[in-house]
Amino acid sequence: MVGALVTVGSATTAFAATDAVVNSDRVYVQTATDSSAAVIMLINQGAPLTVTAEKDRFYQVVVDGIENMYVEKEYVDLQGEPDFPDITEEAAPEEFLSEEAGDEEIGDAALEGEAPAALEVPAEQGEATNVSGATEAAAPKLGYAVVLSESGLNLRIDASGSAEVITALDNGTAVDIIDTGAEWTKVQYGTEVGYMATEYLAIKEGAKPEQPIAVTSKGEKFVEYAKQFMGTPYVWGGTNLSRGVDCSGFVYSVYKHFGITLNRTSRSMPNDGYRVKKADLQKGDLVFFDTSGSNNGAISHVGMYIGNGQFIHSSSGKKRGVTISSLGDSYYTRTYVTAARVL
Repeated sequence: MVGALVTVGSATTAFAATDAVVNSDRVYVQTATDSSAAVIMLINQGAPLTVTAEKDRFYQVVVDGIENMYVEKEYVDLQGEPDFPDITEEAAPEEFLSEEAGDEEIGDAALEGEAPAALEVPAEQGEATNVSGATEAAAPKLGYAVVLSESGLNLRIDASGSAEVITALDNGTAVDIIDTGAEWTKVQYGTEVGYMATEYLAIKEGAKPEQPIAVTSKGEKFVEYAKQFMGTPYVWGGTNLSRGVDCSGFVYSVYKHFGITLNRTSRSMPNDGYRVKKADLQKGDLVFFDTSGSNNGAISHVGMYIGNGQFIHSSSGKKRGVTISSLGDSYYTRTYVTAARVL
């Protein structure tokens, strides 16, 4: 429980705010107590915040020192007894509405390809039906989405991975949003209307561009960040990207930077994603090896695939510390076990 101040109109009231954590991934932080309000950022499960007030189904929160932001209550777990007033006036955080940190901040969050755990938007003006089938009063159109997948993304006739594919859209293709949910987004591309997997779309505001957008995939962002720590010493049990990391500590800390918490050991990390074939590896995928000498496929080492047959990892061998190696090297060809995709 921490102390806080709430400004209502011109009056400032002192009270005890409540610490809390986010209980879902891809949760919207917005400028007002309205599902159609502008999105400031996206936060993931376990992110800490401070609740300062409440109104209907929203909490007023402080995230990373930024005040007057709003999150739906269902995505927040309070860590103490509530002791705060009702929200009586919305005030968007000036830090995010200024020229310096406005659209750029929102755009970067959206390019992560993240979607909120739940979001209802209109299918038509007047009355809206969301992906789950619920009907509600219409809200402003959400804008458009951008395909964020290096291998492209299928447009399907129904919200199911087994549904017939209408067409496959290239990375960077922009589509109009009709409705969006946690797993599937209903979109229009030209004259075709269908469904696309929400996790591979970047939700955007404003006018939809006519041509595919040059985008940086999530995997590329992870790789760019990881490469900053080339040469960091190998330290058994270490998770400090600047001072020292072991193999799993390196991968764990890189993913943690982007709000994704993995299991801490290389042996358990495959459970954080789904298995992919070596031939289908994409940037950001985790690659696992049996370096114990047991030759029984027991995972004892992990790295991150960076493209072109290479991976970055914290090595305890001759190239000690964070380094880049080739999957084609005889040693890593012999010890390779499997790969997993978390992104």
